[in-house]
Amino acid sequence: LRYIIYDSHNSRPQDKVKLEDECKKADVVVLTYSCERLDTLEHISTYWLPELRRLDVSKISYLCFVWA
Repeated sequence: LRYIIYDSHNSRPQDKVKLEDECKKADVVVLTYSCERLDTLEHISTYWLPELRRLDVSKISYLCFVWA
């Protein structure tokens, strides 16, 4: 089993091509957000879902984090 974790939170604009390539090759893309900050969920809806659709990525999972 091989997996790659790519954290886009601190990625630079010049890393966008690599991120797009990794998303296209992935068996699944996991989007995470904070349950305590609804703006992070909104960012998935307004940025990530349209971006992944543009890249023709269809295998998407969601994961909610609660920071204690």
